[in-house]
Parts: sequence; structure tokens; C-alpha cells
Amino acid sequence: MQHQPPGGSNSQPPPNPPDSTDQGLEGEMSITEAFKALLTIQKNTAVQFQAAQFQAERAQARAEEQRRLDAKRLAAVEEQRRLDNERFMEQRRIDAERIASIDEQRRLDNNRFDEQRRIDTEKLSLLEEIAKNSVNRPEQSQISATQADGRIDLTCFRTSDGPQFKGPFQAVEPFLTWMQGVKFSSPPATSPIRTINA
Repeated sequence: MQHQPPGGSNSQPPPNPPDSTDQGLEGEMSITEAFKALLTIQKNTAVQFQAAQFQAERAQARAEEQRRLDAKRLAAVEEQRRLDNERFMEQRRIDAERIASIDEQRRLDNNRFDEQRRIDTEKLSLLEEIAKNSVNRPEQSQISATQADGRIDLTCFRTSDGPQFKGPFQAVEPFLTWMQGVKFSSPPATSPIRTINA
């Protein structure tokens, strides 16, 4: 700060010197006001601190609640995933059993089909054998029902043993002659069931 000489161009008349009693009163007022201002600042700071602390506690409580809800939601998701896995494993087990049952049924059906085909093949071969034997019977192996004395043995008699009527009336005579000459040979009849009434 530069001091100017008195009486300079920029000099102003000095203000009235304050009274000493006024200075002391202003000083006390200033200190009181300073204390009031300080107390107001402290009070405002305390209120702001309490509000900030309250907001922080509320935020922490919200965060804790959110964390609890997230943990609960995560546990529910994990439980649902576990249940889904169990259902999937159970469904896969049921499907495997169903496939095994279908395979077993197919195997049994194939076995039955093979057995039926084998039986049908045996029956067919037996029928072919019977047909072959019945058609191609050698004449010399036939047992004749006609005995040496000209009588017919009923136990061996077959209609194919006798003459057959084959056509015109000229062939009727040998057939009728044979029919008239048929005689029956049977053991002694002791029961009326076995007798033949002519």
C-alpha cells in the first residue's frame, strides 16, 4: 500500500474518527455474529451430514434389499434349472425305456416271424412230400385188397383197387361183373355193430 502525501489531488478528507465506545460495541457484535454464523454453519453441516447419512443408510438398505432379492431370484432360477434338469433326465430315462421296449418287441416279433416262417416251411415241405407221394405211387408197392380167392379185404379196400367206369356203355359190362363178384372178408362178427347187412 502506497502512502500519498497529504494534500494530494486524490486525497479525500478523512472520515470522522469513530468513537472508542462504538468500536468496542461493533467488535463485540462482530464476534457474536461470527459465533452465530459459526453455529449456524455447524448446525447446517450437522443437518446436511445427518441427511447424507440418512440417505446413505437408505441407499445401503435398498442395496441390501436388492441384493437379497437378487439372491432370492438367483436361487429360484437355480432351483428351476435343477428341476428342469431332473425333468429332462427323467424324460430321457422314460424315452430310453420306451426305445428299449420297442426294440424288445421288435426282436420278439422277428423271432415269432422267423419261427412262423420255419413252421410254414416245414408244413410246405411236408405237404409237398405228401403230394409227391400221393401222385407218384409206384404200382408194384400197392397193397391189393383182392385176395387170392377173389374176395375183398375191407381193411385194405380202396375204390381205386377196382375197375372204374370210364365211358361208353360197352365198358359197363366189366364194371358190373366186378361189382357182382365183390365178396367181403371179415373176422367172425361177435358184435352187431360189425355185421354187414346186404
